[in-house]
Amino acid sequence: MSAWFENLHIMQQIFFFIALPSTLIMLIQTVMLFFGTDGSSHGVGMDSEISGVEDGGDGGMGSDNGDGGDSESGAQGLRFVTTRGVVAFLTVAGWTGVLCIELLLPPVLASLIAAVCGFGAMVGIAYLIQWLMGLSSIGKMDYRTALGSLAVVYLRIPGDGGMGKVNVTINGAFRECDAVTEDGSPIGTGQTVRVTDILREGVLVVEPADAVITMPGAGKGREN
Repeated sequence: MSAWFENLHIMQQIFFFIALPSTLIMLIQTVMLFFGTDGSSHGVGMDSEISGVEDGGDGGMGSDNGDGGDSESGAQGLRFVTTRGVVAFLTVAGWTGVLCIELLLPPVLASLIAAVCGFGAMVGIAYLIQWLMGLSSIGKMDYRTALGSLAVVYLRIPGDGGMGKVNVTINGAFRECDAVTEDGSPIGTGQTVRVTDILREGVLVVEPADAVITMPGAGKGREN
């Protein structure tokens, strides 16, 4: 085995030294992800920050700290320099370099191809983490942020405890929520209301509002 390794091109040996430990680390990360022991509070395997850039900084080439920032926005900008991203870069670049040298490509060209493939893997990991963060935020809206907001009745609220639907913006996202009236009076479709309380998650308490706003989908419901 040692004789075989010594007969390899020096660049191929270097690529092997990069690829083997990186692959081992990636396998450990994957196992920890499946068993939920990677230290993530989101349950989707977020990365720890390694670049020293705070979460409030530039959303481009920052770190990916899954425990910071506003998780309900899905992702806080695409972040490349993460633990998982760097490991992916080294793993893919290492094995690509080994293959290129095996195909008798010049070392400089092999290194260039390996770097490009490794960067592609790092970008792919960044997008994957962004997608997973978006999935982790589903169903975790803070309905309290809707208090005092204006909404438009989408489906008539019958009153006397009956439930209708309203269109309202929560955390910058347009949502359709169940709603009841505060005083038990009915409110027709298309009327503007104000959110005064949260009865329970996903059910808003509203009252008629004098302000007039236009929201997508208003007036499309059917009155009972």
